[in-house]
Amino acid sequence: MKRTRILVVGGFILYGLGAVESIGAPPRCNQLFKVFHHRVEARPGSVPFLELGKLIFSFASEPKIDLLNSAARSGNQCQRTFFFPMMEVANSECKEMLYSIARTTISPYKISFDIINKPVQGLRFTVTYDHEKVGMTYAVMESAGEHKRLIITFYDKDQIKKIKNAQESVLRTAYQVRKPGIIVDCGHGGSDCGASGYYNLSEKEVNLEVGMYVANLLRKKGFDVFLTRSADVAIALDERTVMTDHNKAAAILISIHSNAAPNIYASGIETFFFDISHHCSGADKQSRLLKAVLYDRCSKSQLLAQNIHQSVLAYARHKQPEVIDRKVKQSFLQVLVGSAVPSTLVELGFLTNKQEAALIKDKHYKMLLAAGICEGIIRYFEQC
Repeated sequence: MKRTRILVVGGFILYGLGAVESIGAPPRCNQLFKVFHHRVEARPGSVPFLELGKLIFSFASEPKIDLLNSAARSGNQCQRTFFFPMMEVANSECKEMLYSIARTTISPYKISFDIINKPVQGLRFTVTYDHEKVGMTYAVMESAGEHKRLIITFYDKDQIKKIKNAQESVLRTAYQVRKPGIIVDCGHGGSDCGASGYYNLSEKEVNLEVGMYVANLLRKKGFDVFLTRSADVAIALDERTVMTDHNKAAAILISIHSNAAPNIYASGIETFFFDISHHCSGADKQSRLLKAVLYDRCSKSQLLAQNIHQSVLAYARHKQPEVIDRKVKQSFLQVLVGSAVPSTLVELGFLTNKQEAALIKDKHYKMLLAAGICEGIIRYFEQC
């Protein structure tokens, strides 16, 4: 027998599903194994953004969430406290993540955590913010059927007001960029080698080579292109996505990767996008506006992914007609979650498949893949 927990907070609904424990059975603790805080830092002259930040909790199973205070206020300052009962921090690395987030001072909101042992073991999480300026949304999402994630998004209420008065669709701000720019993210780099496979292929090197080809092709077409890296250096995930926060010209982000699998026969091209819009609910006017903006961006991410995937697949088949289509999929990938603009991640093939690795090793094939990405981007802008 199962029971469903429903939590309504600030107009949003969180569903939690947990098995009923048998009488006398020892309680089982959920595992919190990762916390990620993507912050959008305001800089002089930067474009104002709707999103101020995202706080992402990764759990081993569906979290139970108790609201300890709905919204304690003192003047404009609002404080909300949540408790995750029967939860334990999985490792010291995760604990350090919590402490690091709590030490953050440059933010329109303040976060604190307390690990509780008695009377019920768990984690207490408190957010302090100006309720006149900052809003919050919540969503619990599943990733590939393995982990549960709680995403808390902080947004700028002033931007919601401007969006309300806007006469046209808005992607990431209350303003439209004049000339679309493209962020090309060459996955991994430096000490982070990514996947490896046949012929001594290293993912970080493949990604960089293809990404540089893409950048050159797009620049010849007149686009502004911004590379997250142009050399063999390690760039943190939050640093990759921060480009979408501060780059005024950025309209889309393309993350380039190469695949690997224990099954040496796995092969093919697949492309991912992230969609949170269907997981946010709320009946008030601001909630509806926020959901509309998120839906607009997520639908454009899907359109971008579809165009790039179809084009890359077509170009790859010029060289190898039997390249497998692994389809366009939704996925919880950090670089996509943290992006403030429509974004997609393309996996160019499996380095662990001998035949596909032989293709990827070939310079002409990598140039074909880059040409496919470029054409997919052009098609996307023609349809927007």
